[in-house]
Amino acid sequence: MLEVHVRGYVDNTLDAEIELSREYLEHPYDVQPFYDYLTNILGKYNIPYEIVKLIPPDPQYLRVPKNPTKWKP
Repeated sequence: MLEVHVRGYVDNTLDAEIELSREYLEHPYDVQPFYDYLTNILGKYNIPYEIVKLIPPDPQYLRVPKNPTKWKP
């Protein structure tokens, strides 16, 4: 039900966030910074990276609607 979005910028920095999937009308319901998943993927595939600023802690829990509404048939 959740998606991780990674954005790359011209200065070679990356941002990552997690949110409810685009399959649901409530997207985006609660967008949170989420870097642990990104750093795990970079490490798994031996992609070199450097942390250039403090990474906020990943959320302990994510708010998800109790009954999300699928909008695609």
